[in-house]
Amino acid sequence: LGLDRGGVAALLGDPALIRREEPAEIWQYVTSGCVFDVVLYAAGRRYTVSYLEARDEASAAVQEARPCLNKLLRARQSAPVS
Repeated sequence: LGLDRGGVAALLGDPALIRREEPAEIWQYVTSGCVFDVVLYAAGRRYTVSYLEARDEASAAVQEARPCLNKLLRARQSAPVS
């Protein structure tokens, strides 16, 4: 929470989808078994992370977002650098 766009991109890479609904942006990341949404809200000219949510493949919210985030981070670490 609190990261700006650059911080999120540095941590998780480019999202699969960005949905803009002023004053918010929802960055969506997808990995095996889960979808992770990062919600950024406008704070002046910057956008910062205010909310996180994880869902399973059937779009049902999961209780704990951390396992999904951990999958994304592991996938990012093991991705080849081009």
